Amino acid sequence: MDHDPLTQFLHLLKQKLVITEKQFWELSNEEGHSAEQEIALAKELMMQERHIQLIDQTIKLRNQDKTLNFAFPMKYAMNLIQNPEIIEEFKQYNIIDVSEEFEKINHITITEEQVKGFLIMKFDDTASQKSDAWEDDLGEVVEVDNQELEALEKEVDQQEEKIIEEEEQMIKQQPELLEQIEDNHIDPSWKIDESKAQLKIHSKVICTFAQNPVSKDLIASGSEDDHLKLIKLSTQKVIFEKKYDETVGLVDFSSDGKYVAAGILTGKIYIYLLSDMSEKVLDGSQTEPSVLKWHPKGNVILAGFQDSTLWMWNGVTGEVMSVFAGHEAEITCGGFTLDGKLVVSGSADQSFRVWKPNTSEQVFKISSVSHKHNYHKDDVVCFVQHHKQPIIATGSSDSTIAFINFEDGKVIGKSDPLGDSIVELCFIGTNQPIIVAGDMSGSVYIYNWNSMKLIEKLCLCKNSITKILFYNQQFHISSLDGKIVTFDVRQMHNYRVLQAKSGIYEMIVEEGWILVGCENGFVYVY
Repeated sequence: MDHDPLTQFLHLLKQKLVITEKQFWELSNEEGHSAEQEIALAKELMMQERHIQLIDQTIKLRNQDKTLNFAFPMKYAMNLIQNPEIIEEFKQYNIIDVSEEFEKINHITITEEQVKGFLIMKFDDTASQKSDAWEDDLGEVVEVDNQELEALEKEVDQQEEKIIEEEEQMIKQQPELLEQIEDNHIDPSWKIDESKAQLKIHSKVICTFAQNPVSKDLIASGSEDDHLKLIKLSTQKVIFEKKYDETVGLVDFSSDGKYVAAGILTGKIYIYLLSDMSEKVLDGSQTEPSVLKWHPKGNVILAGFQDSTLWMWNGVTGEVMSVFAGHEAEITCGGFTLDGKLVVSGSADQSFRVWKPNTSEQVFKISSVSHKHNYHKDDVVCFVQHHKQPIIATGSSDSTIAFINFEDGKVIGKSDPLGDSIVELCFIGTNQPIIVAGDMSGSVYIYNWNSMKLIEKLCLCKNSITKILFYNQQFHISSLDGKIVTFDVRQMHNYRVLQAKSGIYEMIVEEGWILVGCENGFVYVY
């Protein structure tokens, strides 16, 4: 074993975790064990995993900067390392004290709801079934009864048989689903989820979603089945649909709720006046669009394309107002600033640019070269603007987050590489300098952009994060593995997990409900 004390500490923690996991499964299979015993052992598992994550992050940080030293609580180390020499070595790590972080991770701070969420994340369906048996309808702890357990297993088997029958029937009606199942687009072993409504809207992947900002009962969706559809949620009915010759990859409503726009992979942009569904086709780039955004205060629409240009039109007349040229590779993200006074865009040319809308003049170009390597070294993938300050955060394929003042074009700072490509960003909707980022591997990062330090990494999902939204003091995160994770940033480990039957591409959050569009063409309402 490595003689480095931190590495030895981590190794022993992992050994203890394996033993605890074994104890958990032995207990869960033991007749007559109580729910209290199961929950207590699950809490121990959670605590150990969090300690391991903290040590692992500490080692990575130290390896990045050899000048850093760390301090750990001796009482905790003594319980795990019965070696005075190793304990003595720990005393030299006395610069950065992470003792407080260790002390925060304890049994008292872990609630039963957290335990249930943890087990669903860790042990999937089996844990989900177990968690339902931990409490009776009155919330009182009950012991596991063999007859009740057999009845529960029988009920689960019946549910699975019903699901298989429904799936077979679905495939008979829509043979193209068989190919999707074989390509792992649909999980044939999904379980019954907690959705309040399941709407079969499209026959293929739902690529894009938008909610009318005025008539919030109206949703627009686009799909690989080449259809644009408008759905009235109150009746759960499609009230308009249009078929094109290619995938509908982008949709967006105007700020006054009177127009809806759709971007097609062929390069065409369609605009519909909702009062009579009259159609306009916009002339512009003939390449695939990657950005489609209405102006926040007027009927002006912006689109970015694979040919590296952005186009802006009058959404009412369809006339071209400006063309923004200067990027050297495809547009990956873009839009208007929240006040509507500027256009911003990110590209695969590793730059982020700020433009004047009326003249199409480039105001600032932010890149690694122009900012002395204090910017991304790979494609700019996504961006988000702060709700109060003139700050934009950008995420990149190089797994970093950069922060820009778009009024003076200066880079405020950049994170170290966090993991995988950063694909989603969301500022916390308060005065706290916190941003949440999601990557292609399913990890979520809580980052302080004032101190430029990572607060915590949460491994919540097994596939790419697709959406991060902040609503009503909570973050809502969706992913391609079908998970919807909700948590308060003040209690990051106290998260709620919902599981859709298919990978999630789009999500909308409103008071009292969550709406997701999935790979299987369904819209689920939670």
